Amino acid sequence: MKIGILSDTHDHLLLLRHCLQRFADMGVHTVIHAGDMCSPFMARAFKDHDFALHLIYGNNDGDLIALDRAFAPLKGIHHQPLKLTLVKRRVIVMHQPFYLPEVAAADYDIVIYGHTHQQDIRQPAPGKWIINPGEACGVLSGKATAVVLDLARNTLTRVPLNA
Repeated sequence: MKIGILSDTHDHLLLLRHCLQRFADMGVHTVIHAGDMCSPFMARAFKDHDFALHLIYGNNDGDLIALDRAFAPLKGIHHQPLKLTLVKRRVIVMHQPFYLPEVAAADYDIVIYGHTHQQDIRQPAPGKWIINPGEACGVLSGKATAVVLDLARNTLTRVPLNA
């Protein structure tokens, strides 16, 4: 199973659509967004694809009621931390990395976070990952990025989104 991971799209609908199309072209099954979509209209891009979705709120997601309404048909957005099991792997998704050391030391196989707009890819032990995909909007760093994690092969591919 391939998981597309992104964060911090900050209303950049064009780059979000580009990212989701890249994920589809790469055979991604599940998409995890680690927060800061910002506006309800971002739901439109997700409706064009048939991914299993796991989305969380970030600190810049303002109108939670409107976001809830827009994303309800896509099974909604969740408050952080979001805890999942994907292919027998324990996953935790958070936006801010406030408790990153404690969470990384806990019994999770995959720790995903966003907020910093800086890509952070670490493999502290075989089969374990700490992943910040960077910013999908490319606003602060000038580099729009995402990642694809292949759980079957235990490999990660960095996905540049700048056209």
